[in-house]
Amino acid sequence: MSLRTDLERLDATYRAGLTRRQLGVSLAVDALFKKLTIADILAGTPAVDDWLDKSTTIAMAVRGKIADETATYFTDLSRLTLPGARPIATVIAEPPPLEQVRTSLWVTGVVSARKRIDATYAAAPEAFQPMAPAGAPPLAFGSGNSLLEQAFLRRAADPETPQPMRERAQQLMDQGRQVALQEEAAKSGEMAGAAAARHAVNVSRDSAIETAKADRRVIGWVRVTSGRPCFFCAALASRGPAYDDDSFDESDPRFEGPGRHKVHDHCSCSLRPVTSRSHEEWPALTQEFEDRWKALKEETNRLHGRNPTMLDWRQDFAARQ
Repeated sequence: MSLRTDLERLDATYRAGLTRRQLGVSLAVDALFKKLTIADILAGTPAVDDWLDKSTTIAMAVRGKIADETATYFTDLSRLTLPGARPIATVIAEPPPLEQVRTSLWVTGVVSARKRIDATYAAAPEAFQPMAPAGAPPLAFGSGNSLLEQAFLRRAADPETPQPMRERAQQLMDQGRQVALQEEAAKSGEMAGAAAARHAVNVSRDSAIETAKADRRVIGWVRVTSGRPCFFCAALASRGPAYDDDSFDESDPRFEGPGRHKVHDHCSCSLRPVTSRSHEEWPALTQEFEDRWKALKEETNRLHGRNPTMLDWRQDFAARQ
């Protein structure tokens, strides 16, 4: 059995745990957000503060569990890449300031929801006005294309319609508007959940970088993607390992993305410390993506006399999926 095969089995076990943790944080924070009402979100009631406190606590608690699992993963990694030697000197990264996490959740959750609510109002402000007086032109609701909406509006504005029926029509429309607002706001709960999960899982990625700095036998790290990564993560993986002569820069202008490991919300990539330049330490997909990038570079230079851009890569990547 090859070193690459052993490493990929180790990666698979570790990443399965990361994925469960990531999903758990996302769902928990999202579920808590969905309990907030529109009034809570707009007014910033104590319920919002409670959501923020609980969500931050969840993210940091799971981060601690991932830190323990990462230390074990690095020790197991040492047995494969440095057999007979002392284990890699694992350095678990310090957690980010709590205020940084809270701000991230506030922006992706509450601020985002407020913008969505505002946009819903702005798209059809007349739909959220009180019922028109009897005899007045029908009120527009939403796009106005729904036959059911039009029937309700005609009934609500028709002075010949019995009052209970008119009130019921208005009540149904109001309920529909409220549901529309709540659904828009709920989308921000998913965003906040993804952000919370990213903060939790980043301990794995940050620790790989800190460990590479601390132990001279670790010469860099390689990006380990899922079996079906997005084009952006595949492009980063195509670089192969990032080595100590260029890997500790805060950013790489060739690729967009936040931070040293350039992960996005919902990203499932992990980083694995590497101890040699042997391709045996490369995941098979990393090798495949590097080969794809080289082939694309040759083709783009031949056809257009230039190196490929991220747009070229994205189009080529989509065509191969």
